Amino acid sequence: MMKLAVLGSPISHSLSPKIHGAAYQALGLQAEYGSHEVSESIFLDFMEAHSPSKWRGFSLTMPLKEIALSVCQEVEEVARSIGAINTLVSNEKGWIGYNTDVAGFSYLFAQMELNEIAILGAGGTAKAALSALASLGKSAKVFRRDSKRDESLRQISAAVEIMDWQDVSKAFEASLLVNTLPIAAFEQPELRSNPRGKVMDSLYHPWPTPLMATSKERVLFTGKDLLVAQALSQIELFSGRTIDRPRYFKELRALI
Repeated sequence: MMKLAVLGSPISHSLSPKIHGAAYQALGLQAEYGSHEVSESIFLDFMEAHSPSKWRGFSLTMPLKEIALSVCQEVEEVARSIGAINTLVSNEKGWIGYNTDVAGFSYLFAQMELNEIAILGAGGTAKAALSALASLGKSAKVFRRDSKRDESLRQISAAVEIMDWQDVSKAFEASLLVNTLPIAAFEQPELRSNPRGKVMDSLYHPWPTPLMATSKERVLFTGKDLLVAQALSQIELFSGRTIDRPRYFKELRALI
């Protein structure tokens, strides 16, 4: 029996147990996938109490994607470049850290026409989106509040255009707007514009998100699409199987 769970705070809204449970059942694997409310302050204690010898792995959501690096014996190169992981997989040495958000973004971006792209935010999710674009030979304008992440953004994509927050209205003029900001950010007046192009929103809770509520007809993909797309890689990592991604994406997305 594979023991798996998603960790984060808040976690009650997570759709990951439903997605993963259905996937392992379809694969004919015995797996137990739960959820645990784990804040950053108790994460290290939680991990100490949950040995890699007894657990196959964990999916990680906010606010654990950066602190989780500290428990890894190995970290994949992509995750290291971003400075955030969302997946822990056990092996004989301990924990290996992965970032499947990049693969999730890549899967969705491959289905889009990528011209002028704007990303709202410069955190881990934004870096994952930028890394995915770089792997496809594309870049973006990244709108951020301060310059502390500028160097790490340039390491991911040398062609990135880093934009001051005072110019954030220009993001809504892009042919594709990718949002990685939290819900609370949209209380700010400067983020209440209506996008002129298409929208990809990394959020899905609460629903509808601010962008979804005002620009439903322009939204190509939502946070639910990204959740399923990144889960495809997690499923392969946890199970050791190669899956038919288009088929599993369609079937798992239909569940949520």
